[in-house]
Amino acid sequence: MKSFDPNFTDEPFLCPECGGDKAYLAKHVSIEFVPDDPVTHILEWIECKQCHSDIPAHIAERWNGLTVEQAKQEWRELYRDEDVNTRFDEAVERFNSKFGFLPFFDGMSMEQMKEGAFIELINQAVDNNDPDIDLTDYFPDGRNL
Repeated sequence: MKSFDPNFTDEPFLCPECGGDKAYLAKHVSIEFVPDDPVTHILEWIECKQCHSDIPAHIAERWNGLTVEQAKQEWRELYRDEDVNTRFDEAVERFNSKFGFLPFFDGMSMEQMKEGAFIELINQAVDNNDPDIDLTDYFPDGRNL
């Protein structure tokens, strides 16, 4: 979304959760303003095509010179799903209970493993009774597969 402010700049979409560079859907919302809730200040959200996180547009497009690191920090501190650690722990426990080992991979950071898309892959592996997790989205060059 472009502004009429001549000092306004934005960058191409970049998801602060997974690093994805493709947006799936832009959403314009109208919700009741709550002064102490930063989520109610956001009127435009962009869904990441890779991990399906809903990201405030000003973070996803890094408006007004916001750096990638500043965007990630603001995302984690104010907008990221607070239940991500719980969802990750539950998915790992389900996987370990089913297959007897942990779904951790050499070369993946804990931050990558806590992405919504990776948590979904862990849950799908358990649901499908198949411990092989396709990591091509994380390692498109084939390393660590």
